[in-house]
Amino acid sequence: MKVFELTLPRALQSNKFFEDILMKSPSKITRYLDAAAEECAGGKKKEKAWAVIARLTRRLADMERRSPNQWDSDRAEIVCLRAHLQIQTDQAGTAARYLFPLVSEGGPLYGHLKAINLCAKAAIRNGHPEDAVALLKELVREGGIFRRDPVLLNTYATGLTRNGRPSAAGRFLAACMKEQKEARDDRFILATYGNALMGDGRPEEAAAFLRNKIRKGTAFGKDPFLLIVCASALEAAKDFQGVIKFLYPNVREGGLLYANRRAIIAFASALAEEGEDEAVIEYLEPLLRDGGPASRIVSAHNMYAKALLRKGRALAAARHMGPLMNPGGLLSKDTESLEIYMEAKKNLAIAKPFESSSVCGL
Repeated sequence: MKVFELTLPRALQSNKFFEDILMKSPSKITRYLDAAAEECAGGKKKEKAWAVIARLTRRLADMERRSPNQWDSDRAEIVCLRAHLQIQTDQAGTAARYLFPLVSEGGPLYGHLKAINLCAKAAIRNGHPEDAVALLKELVREGGIFRRDPVLLNTYATGLTRNGRPSAAGRFLAACMKEQKEARDDRFILATYGNALMGDGRPEEAAAFLRNKIRKGTAFGKDPFLLIVCASALEAAKDFQGVIKFLYPNVREGGLLYANRRAIIAFASALAEEGEDEAVIEYLEPLLRDGGPASRIVSAHNMYAKALLRKGRALAAARHMGPLMNPGGLLSKDTESLEIYMEAKKNLAIAKPFESSSVCGL
């Protein structure tokens, strides 16, 4: 989901919208953002996010001047909205530094679930999962005030995994799922548990666990998110045939994951491992040429070009990689991409010198 294309009204760009709606009732806007994607697209969409953040910052400064000690629901919602956008636009460190004093014991937002969770997420995104773990540890311990909240349970376990403690994350979530139905029925907790098992070197267990949860007829039998995590577990277990058999019904036209870039790239990667280069080209070619988010994934371009090379199509590989290798191009600083491109040109020079010269300027 593209945050600014699909979830926010066009009026978000106007000053009148901010004065008449957002600043009077920010909760009306945060509901759009609650369902937004984890990542924010670059370019103009990111610039729009920065503009929104700047306006929210000015509004918070105005509130601070007028009533420094007053923390009503509107002010809290604006803080959360700004943090949400900051996390998605490479400003997680700024969000974490602002939120930590507010959500810590004695702060005005101590006990505010959304603010606490955003603070922990910002710390994780900023590369300090240990701070997130320290913040949430007492809140989610057995008997803690948020022990039954799946959102914080999941964020805490993610922090443990990112902090190099996947075994602890797995034990914690296993205990939570045993204790409470809310945890057993939360797709994100199931996925994080699978990731914790993978991080602990147990991908086969992760795949078995997730397959059991998403088997046909269950509540999660048609959950695209869990299907992709399960495929990742199979890939981590080096069961590439398993990945292909598992994903094929879902990535083909009409399947649950048809046109899903993560699923198709995972599928293509498994095909490449099994030497199915024609299929790799077939699935990746439309994905990389439609100008969508997948066209910004370096590894996908490399996988596609290598498949072309293995099929003896050096000219096609060079033509594909050439424009992306130009200064400032997507692949210009990637070592593997350069090696692939040079191999393509070398193969051309050996086989057909006149074709080699035709791609040198790409």
